[in-house]
Amino acid sequence: MHAAPSVDASLADGRVERALAAALHGVAAFVLVGWLMASADDRLPPALRDAGPWLAAALACWAGLRWARRILPPDPPVLRWNGQHWQLLPDVDLARLQVQLDVGAWLLLHWRCAADGRTGWGVARPAAAGAHWHGLRVALRAHAGAALATDDAAAAAAQGPR
Repeated sequence: MHAAPSVDASLADGRVERALAAALHGVAAFVLVGWLMASADDRLPPALRDAGPWLAAALACWAGLRWARRILPPDPPVLRWNGQHWQLLPDVDLARLQVQLDVGAWLLLHWRCAADGRTGWGVARPAAAGAHWHGLRVALRAHAGAALATDDAAAAAAQGPR
């Protein structure tokens, strides 16, 4: 088996994904509060019963957008496969990179940094990666998922008992 070629690919800014997360939070809150208000019957004033779901939806959209901005920051990194390991440019080595969702022209990536163990999320799309899209998919298919072993003992421990 041949190794995947080295590749530097820009990740997407996640604008669409952040908007979708905020919208889903808002819809969920609207439905839940609307259901609660409808079941309250006449115990609540009509103005509160009518405005409650909208206020809850607005608050949930705001909270969902804040959460999505933390998970998918607006300044996307460049992902590099150098033939040996994954990096986020300029100088963050990754201990693990996984493809969480792959729907063809859209990938949701999750990584763990080697130095401090913090995790992050990213979105890869052909428009952001440009000419590097195919190389990125090949490298992800061949080298994403398993934790990088530093020696043979670590690799054996990761496989578990036989």
